[in-house]
Amino acid sequence: VFPPSPLVASLIALVTVIGLFLILRSRQKKQKAIISVSLLTIIVPFLGYSFLFASELKLWYLTGIPIAVCLLVALSFNFFIEKFRKLKLVVLLVLLLIFLVNAGPRLKQPFLGYPEGNSGTFKNQRLVIDWIYQDAEGEDFNVYVYTPPIYDFHYQYLFWWYGNKTYHYEPVEYSYLPGKKDYIKYKDYYLPKEHKEKKSPHLFYLILEPESVKTLVLGWMDNFKESKILTKVTLPSQITIEKRIKNEE
Repeated sequence: VFPPSPLVASLIALVTVIGLFLILRSRQKKQKAIISVSLLTIIVPFLGYSFLFASELKLWYLTGIPIAVCLLVALSFNFFIEKFRKLKLVVLLVLLLIFLVNAGPRLKQPFLGYPEGNSGTFKNQRLVIDWIYQDAEGEDFNVYVYTPPIYDFHYQYLFWWYGNKTYHYEPVEYSYLPGKKDYIKYKDYYLPKEHKEKKSPHLFYLILEPESVKTLVLGWMDNFKESKILTKVTLPSQITIEKRIKNEE
């Protein structure tokens, strides 16, 4: 919604590169070791995913890289602060200004009513669950989730915890596909006896998180072709919910 300034990003990158170059030419062994580890953290996954595992690159494969980048940026700025102590206050004020320019609008989002985050935020996932329960109006239902990582661990927990806490019951079945529950160890152990005795209802909901490769979604949805769509909504988070009913046999 509020993209960072390209100029600010370029300045940070320039300062970081210069700072790292000067540190590597200095005698700061500890800082050099941190730089080496951080660069390996960035380079090794890049080479591995480019040549050894040349499949579609998912963003969550690179989760650790921002940490390494932050370390490199912090080392560079700290080097200049220590080098030019008289300018320490000026550097800190510049960093504060950069933060306010880039992060300020995002901090205002909860107060201005903008949608927060994306399909991966707790708030938006909770809104999905609220919509489903309120639409079901106490009726039993199943839920199946399409998410790019395949396994819907986040919704498994939220239905078990938030669904029970707020609406006092769980879907009869909730998984990434009908009959698939082996990826959740001891799931039956946590379900009450009366829940296990329930029959599978005709009503079910599909939760579809955004996916760039549409053929993957279509392939997943083939599992539900013997059903009828009653309602379809897409929330501001771009999560789509389909209310469906099984075709009568």
